[in-house]
Amino acid sequence: MSNHQNPYGQLGLGHQINLTTVEELKPQHFTGANVREVVCGYYWTTFVTNDNNAHSCGDNKRHQCGLPEAEEYLVPTLLEYPGLKNNVETVVCGHYYSLFMSCEFGI
Repeated sequence: MSNHQNPYGQLGLGHQINLTTVEELKPQHFTGANVREVVCGYYWTTFVTNDNNAHSCGDNKRHQCGLPEAEEYLVPTLLEYPGLKNNVETVVCGHYYSLFMSCEFGI
């Protein structure tokens, strides 16, 4: 569930509308897995699922979400980098960066 400011799609709802009520995230964006961690950066959000995948949405103009295109992602999008798929232990987000700790190799 999410609400409040959403100018870059960082709530992962498929739009950029600011909300005053709570809206539920669509589970299909998480490849059938449950979300176990939610971490917010500066206008983006990263979700880690129980199958050790990371999904990001929101402002990615500086590639801070870890996604390939420098654009806004309006729904949680799977990060498919070698070494990260099914291998994300946790994530830390800052002002314009994300650090991913893998299950095997650390940061």
